[in-house]
Amino acid sequence: MSLPRFLTATILLLIPAGPARANMLYQIADASGTPAEGFRMQAGESLDVRIYVVGTDADAAPLNDVGLLAAGVDLRFLGEDGAAVELTKITFGPGFLPPPPDPVIDTPNGRASLSLLADPLSPVLGTNARILLGTFTFHALAPGIVDLVATSPDDGFDAFLLGDASRSFNIGPRATADIQIRHSDVGAIPEPRSLLLLAIGGMAPLLRGSRYNPHRRGGPRGRRSRHDGSPRHAHDRGAQ
Repeated sequence: MSLPRFLTATILLLIPAGPARANMLYQIADASGTPAEGFRMQAGESLDVRIYVVGTDADAAPLNDVGLLAAGVDLRFLGEDGAAVELTKITFGPGFLPPPPDPVIDTPNGRASLSLLADPLSPVLGTNARILLGTFTFHALAPGIVDLVATSPDDGFDAFLLGDASRSFNIGPRATADIQIRHSDVGAIPEPRSLLLLAIGGMAPLLRGSRYNPHRRGGPRGRRSRHDGSPRHAHDRGAQ
């Protein structure tokens, strides 16, 4: 264990939890940081989901000015009716030390756990009363709906505000969202109605070409006419 990580763990054990507790919330957002309750993707695509901790109006100043020394989150991703995703990567938020051990990723059971520590001399400060905990990268395997649920880790790993030893904070309520996965458009087979329209469109030139055209060779036979429109008679042919 590195020295900064050892010092952080020691502080967590020595600082008693006081009666004053701030209320913080988990927040699920897209790759740009915009809060989201739903995501859309195709099978075969990848998606980045960000998890933040945010302070309420009353706790915005401590989160921005004092910051976090430790944090954690459990993310559940459970598919419905055969829907499935694979969690391919977790990137922890800026300012936190590399988590020891590696983040827990249990794709078959749809669960990932992330525990974070900051340098005790350099807490992670919030921006606009929120701090990025991590980015979870998913790969869509099968179409359907996948439910996302962000909660506190099962091991009780607490996050707290540095600079006020009498305060810690609770996380709640949990944050939820869903991922809607649709079939990939690659190699899609046209619907029967589309095939019928394509067939009609292809026959149109043939139908136009079969119409009667009096100027075509082989049209209706009749008397040959002079250029002035008068019929040619037998005595005319004899005169020639």
